[in-house]
Amino acid sequence: MKTKKLTYYLFLLLILIGLMIALDFFLKAEGGTLDEYVDSVKGQYLTYLPRVIGTLIVLFMAKIFIDIISAGMMGFLDKMGDRGLEIMRIYRYAMWALTLILAMSILIEDLSTFVMSMGLIGFGLTFALQTPISCFVAWLMIMMNKPYRINDRISVGKRLEGDVVEITIFYTLLREVKSGGAEVTGRLITFPNNVILTEEIVNYTLDVEYIWDEINVSVTYESDRLLAEKTAYECANEVIGDIMKNGAEAMRKISRKRRSAISRGLTRSIADKPQIRVELADSAFIVGVRYITLARNRRKLRTKIYQKILDSFREKDSIGIAYPHMEVIRHKEKSTTPP
Repeated sequence: MKTKKLTYYLFLLLILIGLMIALDFFLKAEGGTLDEYVDSVKGQYLTYLPRVIGTLIVLFMAKIFIDIISAGMMGFLDKMGDRGLEIMRIYRYAMWALTLILAMSILIEDLSTFVMSMGLIGFGLTFALQTPISCFVAWLMIMMNKPYRINDRISVGKRLEGDVVEITIFYTLLREVKSGGAEVTGRLITFPNNVILTEEIVNYTLDVEYIWDEINVSVTYESDRLLAEKTAYECANEVIGDIMKNGAEAMRKISRKRRSAISRGLTRSIADKPQIRVELADSAFIVGVRYITLARNRRKLRTKIYQKILDSFREKDSIGIAYPHMEVIRHKEKSTTPP
């Protein structure tokens, strides 16, 4: 791999040397040392070619410089993970923008007139390129405000949910998960960055890998309510106990770092054990269990809790799971014959 890179840079260096020799040749030709050559070439081309060669020299030198600096920075930025990749991308964009400005100043003699003309053209193009421009602005907001990062699990509006794979200037790439179920589908979804300006973005893993989840079980009114609550709690705690403790601690650490009043209030609401909630319905009471779980495994863990609850309820005669059904009661016909 290193040999290929060395060959690549040697090739660039040879091109750079060739361009510099050509530039020197044309400059000498313009000075009159090669009168016959000057007479055979139109003055406008002779004047313009050195500028083109000078522009190419700037571009090749910038390419070598940016690659060398990037290689030197990579060792340090690798330790920063995804944030390091974002910094590297911004650095390369900024350096190439400066290089293009320098190249244009060499290529165009009257740069101020060119800039004014481009401004008028750009004003017209603004209306034709509203979507790309808004995507670029949204990309800047993503880089600065960090509503999501690479590898975060997010949902966009009510339609998209997945893990962020790549963030470019104009679009974001997601590895899709089934909405609400946290199951990877294998499909890749691309959506424009400007969606963040109009749709709500839910990030499940921005601070920690844990979120609150809840399951609900309908129990008949004839059942032993206290026993049903106790059984649901024990089943959930058996599956989620250690995970919930780790998740609660992780949430508290994040809340302590944010020294706002809201964060302090959230810290007080974080529990280490599953929480039981009961609601009344038309034909049953609902036992709910709230708990902290891993965002990416919430459906898997939810399934394990449901399985344990079903098995435990089945073993107890005093607990019945409510479900829609009909009961037909047949009344005896009244006799119409007088006594």
